[in-house]
Formats: sequence, structure tokens, C-alpha cells
Amino acid sequence: MLSKLWDMFQVIAPLCIAAPAAASDQAGKITTIGGDSFGGPFVFYMAGSRTAKPACATDDAWAIPSPTTDNAKGLLSIAITAYAAGKTLSVHGQGSCGADAPTRETVAYFFTQ
Repeated sequence: MLSKLWDMFQVIAPLCIAAPAAASDQAGKITTIGGDSFGGPFVFYMAGSRTAKPACATDDAWAIPSPTTDNAKGLLSIAITAYAAGKTLSVHGQGSCGADAPTRETVAYFFTQ
């Protein structure tokens, strides 16, 4: 009986482990930045190569969620400053796309160089 339970566990356990989505990285200068006045996300495009994007990210833009939190406001501030100063930005994505930008990977974090 114990042997049968072990066999079932070996079959079921791998099915319960989901593979994580690929989070992409990109370093370069912001070429375009934009947003709307309706509370949607802010998006930006960058020069430079990007690692493999998650399947949902069919657009090359990065998304900063609607800046209703202090964290999102901070990200937006850094992005605008880097764009205005012509600084290089290193971005790491979340590996997912938010509901407000379903075709753009959401930024996890970034830093200027």
C-alpha cells in the first residue's frame, strides 16, 4: 500500500510544480516614454538588446503600473530622470504582464548607471 502511494506521489508531485515565467533584462537608454491621464500604466521603450521576454510581452515596451503607490512613483521618477539626463538604465522585469498593460512586461526594478 505504501509503495502505491509513493508511486502516485512521484507522478503527481512534478505536475504540481509550475515553471516560472521568464523575466527579461535590458540595459540601454530610454528612447520613448509615455502615459495617459486615465490612471493607466506608464510605458517606455529602450535601445539595447533584451533577454527573452515572457510570452505575454508581445510589445517591446516596459510597463510601470499606475503610480498610485510610492514605489511606482519612485520608479517613474527614476525613469523620467534617466530619460532627461540621457543615462543608461538597467531594467529587470517581473516575468509577467499586468492587467492594465497585458502585452508589456511589468518592471520589477531598475537602476541607473
